[in-house]
Amino acid sequence: MKSAIRNYALLFFGCVLFHVISTWGLPLIDRDEPRFAEASREMIERRDYVVPYFNNQLRLDKPPFAYWGQVASYKIFGENDFTARFPSAIAAALVALSIFAWGTRIGGNRV
Repeated sequence: MKSAIRNYALLFFGCVLFHVISTWGLPLIDRDEPRFAEASREMIERRDYVVPYFNNQLRLDKPPFAYWGQVASYKIFGENDFTARFPSAIAAALVALSIFAWGTRIGGNRV
């Protein structure tokens, strides 16, 4: 049981660390990343955490959970490019954990 928890913890923190290291120095790229980050910043500015806006226009491209993750990250770490990406790193690590759990359930200890 302890080795299983250790494996899950190592996988989770390894995935987060890999994501953070690979994107640490990069600015927000593409067209969408800065827009999602700005919409999250505007949520904080407006104190409206239900309806996202970008440049005073409704932004309903994504479910609000993605924006809420960025808002929480901004409130914990401050507003910068790293914190805009941090919720994605956590989500990617959780997906890796889910796939690992599914694989161990199907394959047993062979995985």
